[in-house]
Amino acid sequence: MPFMTIMETTYILIRKLGKNNAEKVLSIINKWPFKEEHSNRIWCNKAAEIKALPGRRSVADSWIASLALLLDAKLIHKDPELDKIPNLKVKRLPSVK
Repeated sequence: MPFMTIMETTYILIRKLGKNNAEKVLSIINKWPFKEEHSNRIWCNKAAEIKALPGRRSVADSWIASLALLLDAKLIHKDPELDKIPNLKVKRLPSVK
């Protein structure tokens, strides 16, 4: 799991639930079987290429999508920004209102 996904999940939970409740949810998530991936030069360069593509996308989305591309993995998301990235394999989730 990209470090940026972990950061985004954390800040969203803090905003929606408050710090104490967010920490309770995060303690459950942290028990899930995943490998946390941190930056390296190859990944950094790929994220920069994704950010430089035409269209608007966040820095975080650029990091997340670039790791999926580097690993030839499918990215599960609900963010329309990610739909326009060439060669990105995706599983689109429905939007939640």
